[in-house]
Amino acid sequence: MSATSLSLANPIIISIILLNILTVNKNLKIKIKIKKSLEGYAVWVPELKGCWSQGKNEIEAVENIIDAIHLYFETFEEIQNS
Repeated sequence: MSATSLSLANPIIISIILLNILTVNKNLKIKIKIKKSLEGYAVWVPELKGCWSQGKNEIEAVENIIDAIHLYFETFEEIQNS
């Protein structure tokens, strides 16, 4: 199966404001990729190794990857501070 997109763009560009991450406020544009799978939709961030999620539909998958991105950076910050 090939990577697909929402009706927005391919790859999808999501602008996410992450507050107090890596000691400064960031306004990041993060590319995500989404692909139909047997269970629904798989979604991942190519630039963030291991940052992936899934959902029953495209919207749920995007919502889940946004949560995963936040957790990715929170974990990164915790590792940097330890």
